[in-house]
Amino acid sequence: MTIGEPHTTPALVAPLDEYLRQFQALENDARQLATGLSHRQFNWSPEAGRWSIAECLVHLNAVARPYGDAMSKSIEGGRHRARAAGGSVRYSWLERWMIRSLEPPPKRRLPAPAMFRPAATASDHSATEVMDEFVGLKHHFIELLIAANDLDIGRIKITSPVSRLIRLRLGAAFAFIASHERRHLWQARQVRTSAGFPDS
Repeated sequence: MTIGEPHTTPALVAPLDEYLRQFQALENDARQLATGLSHRQFNWSPEAGRWSIAECLVHLNAVARPYGDAMSKSIEGGRHRARAAGGSVRYSWLERWMIRSLEPPPKRRLPAPAMFRPAATASDHSATEVMDEFVGLKHHFIELLIAANDLDIGRIKITSPVSRLIRLRLGAAFAFIASHERRHLWQARQVRTSAGFPDS
């Protein structure tokens, strides 16, 4: 499959510069994981109930789309209210726990909300289409980092697509997405090393 060149961007303030490096690393990791896989390898599952590489990436795309939309709206709202950047960024204990709990290797299984689960009947995913969307979403998050570069990401909040009761600081939302993607790219790499993974 053919995937575009890595994204480049101007310098960002801390901690957005760190989130930029994380998103770039995630894009590169996904490229290395998926490039060269056959259609069969991309869609192969080790056993019933375990996701394939395709399903891991489809899940990441399903989460990234609504979170990206929510973050975009919050950035526009923050700009409208002139919430300029300032000082160090501190997150709540709940935000820190959410971010830490997603880092690989997973310490406990966290069931995905139904809205983010790959369709049980869909097991014939195109690697090119899934990866093109994944890369496009990484570029979208980098564009959001650029848009937030002069805003106070420690005060601006987003409403979680999962529940209106969950609100995250914008900076924590970037960190949450990055840790969540590391978790499932780790999961996808385990598929490649599973017994029975197809040779081609």
